Amino acid sequence: TLVFFRASSVSDALLMLQRMFVPSEGFGVPVNERGFWMALLIVIVAHQLGKHRRYFVHLFDRVPTPIRGLAFAGIFTLALILSPEIDQAFIYFQF
Repeated sequence: TLVFFRASSVSDALLMLQRMFVPSEGFGVPVNERGFWMALLIVIVAHQLGKHRRYFVHLFDRVPTPIRGLAFAGIFTLALILSPEIDQAFIYFQF
């Protein structure tokens, strides 16, 4: 029902509904393929780490604090590298 309130006309709303459920040509995937596969690999590894949490919490407690800091910095850097290269302002800055 939100589609009908967002569209400027009924025909536009029906076209939006059709495009949501019927495959059609589009702009393509906005994420580069390498970043997608790396993010998927990170999710799988993180899932496995969460599954065996007890072991990794014990291991994490034994790691010295500076090494933990470097690990967190590396994770943050990896997140910046994998972020999309779109140069758009945050949506709330437009208001």
